[in-house]
Amino acid sequence: MSRKVDALIAENIIGLERELSSGSYDCWVDELGIDIELPHYSTNIAHAWDVVAKFNVELIAQCHGGWKVTLSYDSLFYSARAVTVEMAICLAALDTKRIEL
Repeated sequence: MSRKVDALIAENIIGLERELSSGSYDCWVDELGIDIELPHYSTNIAHAWDVVAKFNVELIAQCHGGWKVTLSYDSLFYSARAVTVEMAICLAALDTKRIEL
């Protein structure tokens, strides 16, 4: 599931575009037109911070054996819980676009 989340984040939050390569969509292009590997937003904290940078962070906290993240966007609040902070960040970010898994 994490690579599906990564792809949704790349397209809908970060603004990367998929590029057809060898008959499948496995290449990604950044805003400069450079081919890149799909970042691991949902499992790598350095990549997850790229997602956080798109929002105002209201809360990042450990709770009940996992993490809760609340982001604000357009004066609204979006929260998500997950076992890892990276996944919680991604789920809250996707909620800002009303994207459910």
